[in-house]
Amino acid sequence: MAGSGTTTPGPSAEAHRRRLLGAVLQVVATKGYADTTIGDVVARAMVSRRTFYECFADKEECFVTAYEGASEAVLRRIDESVDPRDDWVRRLETGVGVYLAAVAADPSVITVFVVEIVRAGPRALAARRRAYRRWAAVLGQVSERAAMLGEDMWQAALAAINERVLIAAERQEVSGDAVRADVMDVLLSLLTAPGRDPAP
Repeated sequence: MAGSGTTTPGPSAEAHRRRLLGAVLQVVATKGYADTTIGDVVARAMVSRRTFYECFADKEECFVTAYEGASEAVLRRIDESVDPRDDWVRRLETGVGVYLAAVAADPSVITVFVVEIVRAGPRALAARRRAYRRWAAVLGQVSERAAMLGEDMWQAALAAINERVLIAAERQEVSGDAVRADVMDVLLSLLTAPGRDPAP
């Protein structure tokens, strides 16, 4: 597979790869995954089609790689921002704030995370499941209560949260207090439901 070679890319190749990853997210957010072509991506990245195939096997591989990178970048920012000395609710608020700030800075992110990722084929859906497991693991570090939820519950909770944020992004309201409060309500309702261990 073209994107999985054993040779280490040089500086210019890595720069081209980064540009393609950024470009595919931008184009997909604008045109939708189905209507995005490799020609669109290389035009936005300002690289040749040959360069694209030196980095990725196809559009799906490029998009999935970009999705995973964007998701991991937000998770790293959450991990770096949360103060372990804070109580668990404050840690959760910090994590939600970092996530919403990332969406506010680039509203196309949520379109890709929620809408287009489910339209991009089986590899994309598998990547989405992996990303949700990573989100659950990060939230589990923020609060031990979160670790008690099963994977199915986290799939449902994260889908609900992302849908709420998508609505806010479409209305340009991501930075408002209402969406932050709604996201916290979803999480706190899950983590303080009867039967959950009350220990922080």
